[in-house]
Amino acid sequence: MKSKYLRRLSDSEGKGILGCILLIVLTGVAVYLGIILGPVYYSNYNFESEVKTEITRAGAHFLDDDTITKDILDLAKRDEIRLTKENIVIDHFAGQVHVHVRYSVPVDFGPVEHDLAFQISVSSFVGSL
Repeated sequence: MKSKYLRRLSDSEGKGILGCILLIVLTGVAVYLGIILGPVYYSNYNFESEVKTEITRAGAHFLDDDTITKDILDLAKRDEIRLTKENIVIDHFAGQVHVHVRYSVPVDFGPVEHDLAFQISVSSFVGSL
């Protein structure tokens, strides 16, 4: 038979001390990850939305590749995303402009640093005169 103390630590109904400690630890880890990853994903979401808007505008106004690249780099700078011209690929095919942006963001988790990779693919029809 289990002793009275061991029964209190791990109650089968989840009312024990171990269940409470585990819940507190898991909640703490979830809050920590939310604080670390939330701004990164929010910035990527904003950047992706702005790139979609920019490419739609570029197709409607016949913007050249250099102008599109400059505008995307300006958007990235505003959202504090490190981006270079090499991260942007622009293709023209079948009356559409296709833009692919690939980049990674280093995230520091304390003892470990990890790169989160993002990819944005957008296309827009080129307007006609």
